[in-house]
Amino acid sequence: MPIHYTETVARRKTKGTLGGWRPGAGRKPTLEDPVSVTLDLERRQKNALEAIAEHRDVSVAALIRKAVDGFLKRQKRS
Repeated sequence: MPIHYTETVARRKTKGTLGGWRPGAGRKPTLEDPVSVTLDLERRQKNALEAIAEHRDVSVAALIRKAVDGFLKRQKRS
């Protein structure tokens, strides 16, 4: 009798005690009140941001958030 995919998955979920859903598991949120923004960039800008983000070992989103924070701080001083 062949074993079906769902039976295999069910067996895998019960094997061992680690992994799967646990209270408090997973990556913690990095933003307090996140909102999404769509932004169009020139390809050269996107490529440059990706290179900088990779060099600094951060995400492009984190790099853009830091740049926006710097811009907003400069605007408050003006």
